[in-house]
Amino acid sequence: MNMIDGWNLTAPKPEKLPPPLERKSQAAVIDWANWASGQWPELRYLFAVPNGDKRSAVTASLLVSQGVKPGVPDLILPVARGGFVSLAIEMKRKPNTPTQLQREWLAALQGFGWLAIVCYGAGEAIAALEAYVKAPRTIIGPARLVRE
Repeated sequence: MNMIDGWNLTAPKPEKLPPPLERKSQAAVIDWANWASGQWPELRYLFAVPNGDKRSAVTASLLVSQGVKPGVPDLILPVARGGFVSLAIEMKRKPNTPTQLQREWLAALQGFGWLAIVCYGAGEAIAALEAYVKAPRTIIGPARLVRE
């Protein structure tokens, strides 16, 4: 024990803290993306989907009528990189896992050519975003309107 003049200077053992809430991790990712957009301007287009929080029945009904859909991933980066057309991130807090609707959305987006992933915490999401924006651009031909 580390004692000086009767004072115990031994640091207490840190308690195991629970992982941050998903919304706090997501806010940290957005803060990082805003900061890192100087290096990778594409990160300016990262946005959050307003799903997941508890709301009143009236607010939930209004959001659904405006097109909010359950299961849509939390963060979207509509930038084509690494052979993918966009990136979608579902944020999770350990030990939580995606719901059935979230898994369906992730699978559908993957089928449409997206990189759609689950990240546990801000660190994983930031690493995924950084790797994604560093990947080579995916070349997508010019959009053409076709009338039938």
